[in-house]
Amino acid sequence: MRGVPPAQAESRDALADDERGGGGGKGKGTLSGAETNGAAGNASGKGHVVLLAGPGASTHIVYHALARAFGDVPVILEDRVPRGQLVKRRLKKLGLPTVAGQILFMALAEPLLRRRSSARVAAIKRECGLDDGPISGEVIRVPSVNSDEARRALKELAPRFVVVNGTRIISKETLGAVDATFVNTHAGITPAFRGVHGGHWALA
Repeated sequence: MRGVPPAQAESRDALADDERGGGGGKGKGTLSGAETNGAAGNASGKGHVVLLAGPGASTHIVYHALARAFGDVPVILEDRVPRGQLVKRRLKKLGLPTVAGQILFMALAEPLLRRRSSARVAAIKRECGLDDGPISGEVIRVPSVNSDEARRALKELAPRFVVVNGTRIISKETLGAVDATFVNTHAGITPAFRGVHGGHWALA
């Protein structure tokens, strides 16, 4: 594939990544086709499908799509990682040159890409009926998907399916907290194009 090699794509990804794009684990699967219809038909109340997510427009889009298909979909929403804490983690893991490159990407390239793609993004939303408006249902805020609060919320909701979007890498403890199928969403081809800009690096 042309463009940035996978290793560089990962290291040059934006700081906002924070190793996002977790999911997976016990009972990986999809919620498409016959399985989706069956799940919707067998829905037995609140918490049958839960969205475990990080903040952002893509989470709003996924929420509204799930709400149209399944009705009431509670959202467990993790907080953003404080920027200072994130920089320290990245410096320790990747080193100063890589982190400096990520900061430059966020400061220079990301705003330019956002402006240049705004018209196309709006067109895709219209054509595909994507709704990135505010979440209208129940939102349970937690400091992290790997926190005790997140695991407690999962246990209380006891869902059959947990749809994951834009979170940190999910720990084994969180995956094991509930007997459910975790369905992860990601905009890039894994594992070659990880992080929040996976779709960009796949096309670069």
